[in-house]
Amino acid sequence: MTRRPLIGRDLSLDLIRGLCVVSMTASHLAHHSVFDRATHPSPWVDGASGFVLVSGVLVGVVQRRLGDRGDTAAAREKLLRRVWVIYLGHVLLAALALGLAAADPEGAERLPHPDDQGGWVAALAAAVTLRVNPPNASILGLYVIVMLLSLGTVALLRKGWWPVAAGYAAAVYALGFIDPAWVHLPREAGTPLDLSWAAWFGLFTLGLLAGWWWADVRSALTQGWVPITLAIVTVIGVLAARADLGSLSDELVDKDVIGPVRILVSVTLWAFVYVVADRAARIPSLAALVAPVSLIGKRGLDSYLILSVLVLVLPSLWTYEQGSPIGVLVALASLCACLAWAGLRTRPGLRARQGRRRLRAAARS
Repeated sequence: MTRRPLIGRDLSLDLIRGLCVVSMTASHLAHHSVFDRATHPSPWVDGASGFVLVSGVLVGVVQRRLGDRGDTAAAREKLLRRVWVIYLGHVLLAALALGLAAADPEGAERLPHPDDQGGWVAALAAAVTLRVNPPNASILGLYVIVMLLSLGTVALLRKGWWPVAAGYAAAVYALGFIDPAWVHLPREAGTPLDLSWAAWFGLFTLGLLAGWWWADVRSALTQGWVPITLAIVTVIGVLAARADLGSLSDELVDKDVIGPVRILVSVTLWAFVYVVADRAARIPSLAALVAPVSLIGKRGLDSYLILSVLVLVLPSLWTYEQGSPIGVLVALASLCACLAWAGLRTRPGLRARQGRRRLRAAARS
């Protein structure tokens, strides 16, 4: 496949990540509200799936770009630094959940309690080894494993062995179905096993492979009959999910194990959203309208951390009905906090200081 040069940042991907943050915020802070229903058109698609898929695309784009410049070591270090930051975010959220449960056992009864883990030492050890994953704030531990596994995928792609890379991901995904016990992350000690990192690695790899050839994939998505085909398949998938087809087993559509039908619907829907976002970006009035969402998506990890902290802390401070207008206001206030933080992080002066720090670090190395 001939690779076209990538020019600049793909703002449509930022918009999709921002929409994913909006979707997760509605689900976690305003569940069953009008806002929640509006941001979840299909029961088989959610913000987390789009977030992971786009993360894979971005990893593929960055790794390919740096590799083409001959900076394979820098590319690997960049990926490992990202894994380290995500890991620290996971430990922070897990420790916060444990602390909240200890300080407010009744208000935070849904959270892992240190006593249930065997005391604080054992609880913190479980947190740093990814064995404590608080509900609605658990995706970062999964990210750590998935992104470390992607080092192997990238290495294979650099050698041109893309069929082996695809087979590697398919094998990991299949093993998750054959023996799910060893590929699931628990919520806490003594709870049923939950999120399957093997299944989510399959979804992430689809994004990574698309990102590796992103210029060609992007061109294909926006030309010919592809947009119309995506629209038709998306509508069929949404209607099928709404019909609640009883003939489909949980393994095909379940979120935790990312069944193959759920992957198909998710990939198709988010690809169609990309096509719409790409069209919207060319219309100045629409681009200005969605710019705040794109800014939130640009700082996707920061936004997820803000959301997760609020999800953990709010129940201990205030009880409200998530499905009510109050729930919608809480979700919107959370998004405003994400937007404000993203605005601070992208100030010109701050970007300049960050750029100077990167140059000094490069000079020292």
